[in-house]
Amino acid sequence: MEREEIFEYPLRAIREIIVNAVAHRDYSSKSPVYIRIFEDRLEVENPGNLLELSIDDLKKPHRSVLRNPKIAEVLYYIGFIEKWGTGTLVVIKSCLENGNDEPIFESNGTFKVIIHSSVNFQFNEIEGKILEYLKEKKVARRKEIEKLLGVKESTARRYLENLQKKGLVSKVGKGRETKYVIVEI
Repeated sequence: MEREEIFEYPLRAIREIIVNAVAHRDYSSKSPVYIRIFEDRLEVENPGNLLELSIDDLKKPHRSVLRNPKIAEVLYYIGFIEKWGTGTLVVIKSCLENGNDEPIFESNGTFKVIIHSSVNFQFNEIEGKILEYLKEKKVARRKEIEKLLGVKESTARRYLENLQKKGLVSKVGKGRETKYVIVEI
């Protein structure tokens, strides 16, 4: 009966990525830490390549190679770092548990972590037509969707259920009072 918050990106992973960006960035660079949010992904990028580790090392238990030991020590004492060398494993586990794909790590002059959205924004042409109609009308009954598409009840119902599963459309009411609306993100 209690509301359960489900986030598009796992908060624990975001926190860990930002803490790692602060702890491991190359402070000799004037470039900032970038946090970019796109429709389908979140990216965090900081100056500095990996030190003595490969991308594959980050996906298994590994030692921590500290670029900024004093900063890391402060982050440890205030509770932002729990255990050395486990941050990327926490990020991977959190993403997979949240329904995101495994995060992508890149090291090419900078270090970047990419997390793809857990929300599937892909839809076909017919679903796009339904979404456009709902954007314009704000609310619609199934019969309106049947007429719009020129399809039977079962086909309209299937498209609406698919859009609900993707989190793009919400069903409001019951029986003859059932209406469909766009989910505001």
